[in-house]
Amino acid sequence: MKSANHRGFTLIELLVVISIIALLIGLLMPALQLAQQDAKRTACAAQLHSIGELFAAYMQSESHEIFPACPQMPTVNYTIACADGTLVDTATSVSAGYGPSPIQSVIGGVLPPKTIPTPNYVPTANDRGAAEAWDCPADVNGFTDSVTGKSYQSYFQGEGTSYQYNMSLAGDRITNYIIGPPNNRINLYQLLQSTGVCVLADMTTFHGPSFNPDAANILYADWHVGTVLDISPNAGAKLGYMGH
Repeated sequence: MKSANHRGFTLIELLVVISIIALLIGLLMPALQLAQQDAKRTACAAQLHSIGELFAAYMQSESHEIFPACPQMPTVNYTIACADGTLVDTATSVSAGYGPSPIQSVIGGVLPPKTIPTPNYVPTANDRGAAEAWDCPADVNGFTDSVTGKSYQSYFQGEGTSYQYNMSLAGDRITNYIIGPPNNRINLYQLLQSTGVCVLADMTTFHGPSFNPDAANILYADWHVGTVLDISPNAGAKLGYMGH
């Protein structure tokens, strides 16, 4: 009776196996990263959709279709020029160190973080908001406050929201959305309609390189969530993404 001849792996064979495993992992990693990126983009879009429902209800029941006078970034925009020329908080904002209420406070009933000095904001008795609803899951790269120079782990941590507000809509109806100098005024509503007018958008391109048209989610004035491609490639290229 012959005994079995057992032979273990040689060092070379072991290195070959390890190399193959490493190669497979290297091939799979980009696919996994893309899947994670897509999942975060989808979760972000779902959050913006929910915010859009709140926004629509606010516009119908509380503001009579007038967009609120809120800053694009609460730690940066201390005064807001409304469509009729009114300056919100212009008398006190600079000297007192605070400005208009953040969009998440007005629309979502969310108390702003301590990083935003807004003592003029008092939450309503039926404070209905959850701060986490304004935190994009891909908002993780951090930013530095251009006014104070302080750094934060995310836009949400510093601003209380991952989404910037199109404050050029402040204090007016969407049908009067006009931009440009006095001698060259453009009615963007007539050009784009509500399906192409941005209300809220990611603070920056959270979901991919800045040159990718789907790298930022946008909430439009008809309350659907999309990207710059919803405007159209040509209009998107001309108007640009309003982020940094």
